[in-house]
Amino acid sequence: MLLVRSLSNGDAKRVGAACSQRRAPSTAVMTTNITQLTVDLVTLVRSRGEADELATARRRARMTFPCIVGFIGGCAAGAALEVKFGFWALALPVVLSALAVPLGRAED
Repeated sequence: MLLVRSLSNGDAKRVGAACSQRRAPSTAVMTTNITQLTVDLVTLVRSRGEADELATARRRARMTFPCIVGFIGGCAAGAALEVKFGFWALALPVVLSALAVPLGRAED
């Protein structure tokens, strides 16, 4: 039960905050990221708006797209590992999380 508690959303956010880059999109709320990427892509495709608005949409889309690709890749890898290894597939994210904590750097 301690393992489940340590992987809760609150702890994941704190670990993610310690390891994240400044001004990078949040990885805790993928629905928001996908919605923002969709809005930004539509803004860019329609090319309507001020130059600053288009530049901001382009920058956000460039930063958000890799997060979404990584999320989808992680979901696919998790599904494949679960099919192959069953419950033992949970060992990989636990090990990767344990390795990520000391590798993260604290922001002052």
